[in-house]
Amino acid sequence: MKALTALASGLGYGVKGDVIGTLKKHYTDFGKIPSYAMNVIAAATQQSIVVNYLVPI
Repeated sequence: MKALTALASGLGYGVKGDVIGTLKKHYTDFGKIPSYAMNVIAAATQQSIVVNYLVPI
């Protein structure tokens, strides 16, 4: 997570829209994302750097 945060921050990505809404939409475990990383994880997700693949049941 720290590497991803550094990457997205270094690239200057900013989140567009609702941070929590973006995280809830893409991650079932969004509550485990540290508060310092929420904005950059949401921004990286919007830029398709981070993707969440569902595990089939």
